[in-house]
Parts: sequence; C-alpha cells; structure tokens
Amino acid sequence: MINYIRRALLHWHRRLGLLIMLFVLLFVITGLLLNHTERLSLAKSGAKMPWLLRWYDLQIAPNHSAQQLGGRWLLHFGGDHLYIEGSKSLPCVAPYAGAVLAEQQLIVALCGDGLLLLTPGGELLERLSAGQLPAAYERIGIFNGQVIIGSASHNMPSSWQLDVDSMHLKPVSEDQQAFVAWSKSQPAPNKLVERFWLHEASLLLNWERLLLDIHSGRIVGGWGVWFMDAIAVLMGFLAISGSWLWLSILFRKGKGLGNNKFSN
Repeated sequence: MINYIRRALLHWHRRLGLLIMLFVLLFVITGLLLNHTERLSLAKSGAKMPWLLRWYDLQIAPNHSAQQLGGRWLLHFGGDHLYIEGSKSLPCVAPYAGAVLAEQQLIVALCGDGLLLLTPGGELLERLSAGQLPAAYERIGIFNGQVIIGSASHNMPSSWQLDVDSMHLKPVSEDQQAFVAWSKSQPAPNKLVERFWLHEASLLLNWERLLLDIHSGRIVGGWGVWFMDAIAVLMGFLAISGSWLWLSILFRKGKGLGNNKFSN
C-alpha cells in the first residue's frame, strides 16, 4: 500500500512540477521585482505600450479639452496634467477650465488647483493657488487683451480681470462681461491627441500595477485570480509530496543500513 502511494505521488509530482514550472518562474520573477519597487521606480514608470493600454481598456477620454494658442496646442484629459505641444507637461488638476492667450503672447491656463502663467514656449512663469483666486471660479476668457476669470459665486462679482504683470485681480463690470470671449475646446489633430494620451494613460498604468496584476492573475480578469490560487495550491501539494518522498527515501535508506549492521 505504501509503495503504491509512493509511486502515485512520484508520478503526479513529476507531471505537476513540469506543468506549473513556468508559473513558478513567473511568481519568482514578479515577486523579486515587486520587492524592489522603490529602487526600480516601478510606481513612477508608465507602461506605454499601446496594445497593453488597449488591453486595460484605457481609451482616449472623449471629454478631453484642447486649445490652440500662439500656434501651440494645449490638451487636458481630465486628469492631473496639462500637456503642451513642444514642451513638458505641467501639474494641472481637474476640472480644467481652459486657457487663453494674453498680452505679450503669454498663455494663462485655469485648473482645478489654481492658475498657470506660461511663456509663449510653454514654460511655467508663475502659479496662483486656488485660494488666491475668486471663490467658485469655473471659466476663463479674454476681453480687450485682458484675462477674465468667471465665478459661479453669488456673493461677489461674477467675473474678475487678471493683471498678468502684477497677478492681481479686480472686478469686471456686468456690461463688460457680455463681451468676454470664454475659452472653448477645439478639435486637435488626432496624432497629437494620441501621443499625449499615451503618456496620460501610462500614468494610470505603471509597472508596479502591471507586475501586481501579473503576479495575482488579475491581468486576465477575475478567473485569473482563481487560476493563480489553483497554481498556489498545486505548489503546496508539490512541497508536501516532495517532502514525503524525500523522507520516505531517507527512511528506506536508514532501514537498509540498520539491517546491514544487524546482519554483520
């Protein structure tokens, strides 16, 4: 009976070991990499492969906003960054109200966390925090070359003029408000939108998340988790069966040596 169990365990131990070998290596590699997340900057590095972003269903945001100012496109996808053609992206938390071209070809963008003053080349000159702006501000426009910020508050003037030199605000009369050209989104070139979206989506899918999903099986959906659970159970079975086989061999060897000594 014991010999039968031993043969059966050896039979399945070998076959299951070959079957799950690749998954064991997958566990080892992803586990080692995840152990060094900070050193490898996995959480800060985005996975920028288009096919992988499509696998995660990270499609271009349909409500993205775009403006062309001074021959330069600005795009915002409803996240935390403003993308500027020919320049680096800047922190700009949603909701993004838009941008306008002020005097001296300066660009002024209005974000959920404040206002950005940019050079014609898209470099940051100055930033005003949300606390330095009118309460409940919601839009930005231009009137006679002056930047206007619109507010939804009923306890104060609904529009304010921004002096880009001093960065001071002053109320705008109701008569002038009717002539403000408020910032609106424009259709940007598809290639430009795709290029910026590739970077935006990669911020949502970093290498740390990808490795965690591979390690747990979530990369292929809910059933992948159960499959990896089954692999883990099989690994446990291999550990137990391997230990039992090893101990049984030691026992047999010890018994054989004892018999030899007794016969001598």
